[in-house]
Amino acid sequence: MTIVSCDRSNKRNMDKSDTDLTSNESCISFFKSADSFEILNSKKANDSPSSLADTTICKGWTLTTIEIEKIIKDSKIISGPDWHHLFDHLPCSMVGQIKQNEITFDFQINAGSWLTLTCEDSTIVLGNFNRDNEHLFISTALDTSE
Repeated sequence: MTIVSCDRSNKRNMDKSDTDLTSNESCISFFKSADSFEILNSKKANDSPSSLADTTICKGWTLTTIEIEKIIKDSKIISGPDWHHLFDHLPCSMVGQIKQNEITFDFQINAGSWLTLTCEDSTIVLGNFNRDNEHLFISTALDTSE
């Protein structure tokens, strides 16, 4: 599991009725991909850090709201080494925000079939290994079973 966390000086985007976080928890731990969430906004961005300087591969690549929801639901948390070795890091991405249980999360879906979810000071990295979603990406995760 890859979770990046820093100083908790920012306020949470939660109502008082929500469960208070302990000093060892972050709001990202409240995200459950199996639970419903609302996509608040999304837009295409071609400036994701990449080893490729050529952004022409991004031409024509975009995701609908339904596709974004499917990708998030079908993805699983991955380790840093898996993120580095199994996935292409492409300049094309979709960025936006989702809301679940009164918590707002920023997302970035990379065309290399991985995504990040961020809340306050914490980020998780997820990979999409679902072969039914291959058509949604420019490149897919390396298949280590071959």
